Amino acid sequence: MIICFTFEGEELGLAMVSLTVEGILDYQLVLFKVPDANTFILGVDSDAIEIPEPEPEPDTEAEQIDLQFPYDSNIVPYAQKKEQEKEESLKCCPSDQGLIPVTEELSAKESKGRELPLGGGYGGTMMGGRGVIDISSDITSNQVWTADNTYHIIADVNVQALLVIEPGTVVEFAADKVMFVNNGGTLISVGTPNDPVVYTSDSGTPGYDDYYCPMYIEETASANTKVMYSYVEYAYVGLLILNNKLETDIQNNYFYNNEYGIVEFGKKHTNVRNNLLVSSYYSGIEVFLGDSTGEGSADSTILIEDNTCDYYQDNGITVHGVEDVNEAGVVVLANNIVSGSYQYGLALVDDYMYAIVTNIGYFDNADNKNWAFDEDNPAFETVLPYETGTGTLPVCYLRQDCNFINTGSFLIEQTPLIGQTTDVNSIPDYNYVDIGFHYPNWNFSNPGSGDSLSADFDDSMGVDFKDYATFANYWQQSTSSDADLDESGFVDYNDLSIFTNQWLQIADPNIEINIYGDSSDGFVDIGVSGFTSDTQRIFLLINGEYVGEVFLFEDGETLEVDISDLGAGTHQLKAVSISTAGRVTCSNIKDSTFTCFLNHCFCADAYDSNEPHYFCAYYSGPNDVSVKVYDEDNSIVWSQTY
Repeated sequence: MIICFTFEGEELGLAMVSLTVEGILDYQLVLFKVPDANTFILGVDSDAIEIPEPEPEPDTEAEQIDLQFPYDSNIVPYAQKKEQEKEESLKCCPSDQGLIPVTEELSAKESKGRELPLGGGYGGTMMGGRGVIDISSDITSNQVWTADNTYHIIADVNVQALLVIEPGTVVEFAADKVMFVNNGGTLISVGTPNDPVVYTSDSGTPGYDDYYCPMYIEETASANTKVMYSYVEYAYVGLLILNNKLETDIQNNYFYNNEYGIVEFGKKHTNVRNNLLVSSYYSGIEVFLGDSTGEGSADSTILIEDNTCDYYQDNGITVHGVEDVNEAGVVVLANNIVSGSYQYGLALVDDYMYAIVTNIGYFDNADNKNWAFDEDNPAFETVLPYETGTGTLPVCYLRQDCNFINTGSFLIEQTPLIGQTTDVNSIPDYNYVDIGFHYPNWNFSNPGSGDSLSADFDDSMGVDFKDYATFANYWQQSTSSDADLDESGFVDYNDLSIFTNQWLQIADPNIEINIYGDSSDGFVDIGVSGFTSDTQRIFLLINGEYVGEVFLFEDGETLEVDISDLGAGTHQLKAVSISTAGRVTCSNIKDSTFTCFLNHCFCADAYDSNEPHYFCAYYSGPNDVSVKVYDEDNSIVWSQTY
């Protein structure tokens, strides 16, 4: 058949033609006005058009399905809810006991018919080709523990200075021993996605409760203490924080075969985000909103988000309230998975708390909750949602057709999980965030070639209406311009065919990291190139840690990065972009060596009146170092030379 279109006005230079058959869009083409003509004729082969059978009319009596998207795109973080919303979340919970005494004999639990495909972990590897350093005294001067040694804790140790434990370092504990952090001490236990810091038992046949606790962070410890990409196994408590709100969330850690994974007591709490806790005997995460006397604070808050607590535990997550409703703090439980619990997946106990519970995933718990408290958007699975992959503790990748996918309360770009994965095939999470733990996915990259499309005349890395305008200007003209796509010397239907094949295509971005400035000054600026017109946002990660977003990257803006909080040597940088369509692109890893005379330099962002303000740094040079504090008038109010 022949279809004829006529341009009615001189001002119309191009038009979009859509061919629809029985309500089905079959063909779409952009048309350009030919100079000195007002008619364009398009031939279409009718044999190429398949006309579908008409759909039957729907039963007007049938139940109507609500197709509205269930999430608000302008999401407010739960920790920022208004006071009246807090009041709505007040809960009075049934009573329960506290931590089981360490001397309690563990009972065997009946098998759930599921075995974890794991070996014996790290325990008993002390002599595996490393030097062995026995640690039997307190840490009272700054130290760095390196990955070429195993550090053997043979007595209770107090960390009262700066202790940096480098990625890949193994720390082994003799029976019942513990490492405290107190008296202003700072522990930096920060591994990398491929090399976690490892805490384990020195027993050749390790098991639950071989030692007490590798990281007991007391109230007097520096808030600069940092625990990330650390692996803990065979302890009574994997990590215990006593009345301390650390500057950095407890995040991206692994806990395996501990009686308790993470425990917090007190009026102050540190957020717990994106940790994997497997085979905890009693509880994966246990939080007390009051101190040892039961006293709480109405100002206390804790966010427990994106964690997975799985297998052999009595309870997945347990939160204890306080007796006095006026001292009730706020706990936000969001986007966690609790599974394989012999009692409860989620237990809220011991009187009063303000608990906001949302988007929790449940699987294979004896009971999902210890009582019928209110929660929003729970997700349930009846079939094993996990797959086994590679990496550290690789048993909780998510089956991508399970009910925990795209079930979280935020878009992935609203979280620090950008670029990370729940997929055994390493595809980064996208759209609404999957609930539960996300693996770091550090080695994954998927940049494009960076080659532009031939019809991308304005080099925007995409073919759009701006390119149409250029093409129309040269239509049916002899030219050597870029519009002559087939290089025939004349812009005709052959060029139009090439143009329409590339219409609205976006070139795959080849995001590259650019570093500006001298790192010896303590700061560098990070910029990016290789983005496309479709690139909406770009984020920066260093050594697997989310650093921040590069705003206004299209205008050449950069992100300032404090190099002084990193150790000396080579570090790995990665950029992650997200397109307007939600496509996530991870750049190749960029190795960069930074130099700064101060390393592991940390200082809290805010000062609390009448409270200690901790500052720490590692310096191995021969000179003295001066620390000065200035007020808002630029006058020195305190100074010290070290």
